[in-house]
Amino acid sequence: MTATAAGNEVLGYWAGDASIIHVQSEGGALSATIVALMDPTYKSDETVGAPGEVRRDDNHPKTSLRARLLIGLNLLSSYEHNGKRWEGKIYDPESGNTYSSRMEVDSSGNLKMRGYIGLPIMGRTAMFEPLRNCTQHMRTMLTRSKQSNPLCRRQ
Repeated sequence: MTATAAGNEVLGYWAGDASIIHVQSEGGALSATIVALMDPTYKSDETVGAPGEVRRDDNHPKTSLRARLLIGLNLLSSYEHNGKRWEGKIYDPESGNTYSSRMEVDSSGNLKMRGYIGLPIMGRTAMFEPLRNCTQHMRTMLTRSKQSNPLCRRQ
């Protein structure tokens, strides 16, 4: 089943505490691409990357993939809609691990993404609100990441 047939409520731009993602359907596959980060560049107190350099996928288990930029990185693989929610795999660039995952929009209109090992109860849920809310926090991430988005412009 494709995103256009069911579960299309997850499609769009979503903002969390430290990132903005774009969830979309591409050829029947669901993707979640990082659009902006609260801290898109390395800071002087970090042990990886030169200060001011754009963040990369430093924790990936494959050394050959560590040079990838985080902005533009797709976090999802093998995502399918089961009639109630989306399920598949999610990559966590902070840990370099890939987890089983599920995603759905809750009753308040926020995107819930849960990553877990084994059973869903053994995991962590990240919450994202729609970018159309356009809070100062969201504008800050877009500005710092040198991104613009028509859903979030200063009014």
